[in-house]
Amino acid sequence: MVNNIEISKKYKINSALESIAVFFVCLAVIILSSAAANPYNPLSGEILKFFLLLTSRISVFIATSCLLFCRINIGIKIILPIFFYLMCLINVYENNPIYPVGSLYCALFVNILVLKKKQFYFLFKLYRRYIIIMSLLGIIGYLSFLFALPIPFRIVDYYEPSEAVNYIDYGFCYIYSLRFFWLRLCGLFPEPGVYGVVIALLLCSDELNMKKISNIVLFIAGCLTFSIAFATLIIVYFLLKNIKNIKKIICLFISFVIIILFLYYLDNPVFNQGILRRLEFDNGKINADNRIDSKGNSFFYNNFLQNKQLFFGYGGGFAKTISGGSSYKMMMMDYGILGFFILNGLFVLIAVKQAGKDYRVYPFIICFFTLLYKSTIIISGINLVLLLGGIEYIKNNHRKKYHL
Repeated sequence: MVNNIEISKKYKINSALESIAVFFVCLAVIILSSAAANPYNPLSGEILKFFLLLTSRISVFIATSCLLFCRINIGIKIILPIFFYLMCLINVYENNPIYPVGSLYCALFVNILVLKKKQFYFLFKLYRRYIIIMSLLGIIGYLSFLFALPIPFRIVDYYEPSEAVNYIDYGFCYIYSLRFFWLRLCGLFPEPGVYGVVIALLLCSDELNMKKISNIVLFIAGCLTFSIAFATLIIVYFLLKNIKNIKKIICLFISFVIIILFLYYLDNPVFNQGILRRLEFDNGKINADNRIDSKGNSFFYNNFLQNKQLFFGYGGGFAKTISGGSSYKMMMMDYGILGFFILNGLFVLIAVKQAGKDYRVYPFIICFFTLLYKSTIIISGINLVLLLGGIEYIKNNHRKKYHL
């Protein structure tokens, strides 16, 4: 009887500590992915950046302490952050690493990867609620600017001083502005494209269920990002989920063509600037495919693929000296094809292991890894939460294993 009481107390204590760990992991992910914490972003001052960095460090420390006290099992999944850390630490181009993977990021990645499946689910739910609130506030801010409502805002430079490109900062949301004409919602992220990808993955994890008001809010916010990546992920997921349903695919295609033609003949300047120009071809390349410039492309095909640096790369930070942007080609130039395939291969294996034999999850996994095309490195706190948490969220929606 006494042993049962002690076991019950220990279980309650461990459950409480695990819940605390999940909360602080989520807080650290939110802070480190925010525009305000970005060291190069002008939306916040140095004091706020220092406070946010300190808060994220404290959050990771608390989460780590809670998980260690629970004696949580450390599986082989932690090979991923360790390999990532060592790769970025050792293979560096002239002391100029492309990705500042320090102890903070490594500890956060480990904290996420050692979570139990149930904890992944609750972490994802918590993060999803945060994005829903952000999206609702973002829509309010966007409409406020459009209709000149008396909500105060300030104009901030978009990274570098420019008369053409700015942030419209409401405090509770940011809007990317091109000459105050083309407006793209950023939420609290530094770029609208990042925000669009996050929303798209959240919608895909809920299997595009538009019966939920929360998903309608997310979809509206995603549309306001004018992100090609957002639209691409949604379409790819829809096609994968309905690959055997030809009627739905045909309906999607017809609807897409009708909408494009209607807006084209409407001659809406915002649509022309935001969408049509990005879908035009220039020198055999679609304009929306702006992940790497022509100089970087030329070096990749004419130099990198032709010499001995092919396997191990030039070292982290090299690609930035050649080209701007964000692309898988830049990661290959930095860490070689071995670094690229080992790192991303480990990530794929972790996702597949998490999914198991539940094949309803695989359209989401495939959709997620299409991000490899547009990203230099896709391993981050937010992506670990979205992928692994999204897998558990989909599985739970079908089995109802966990209860809030």
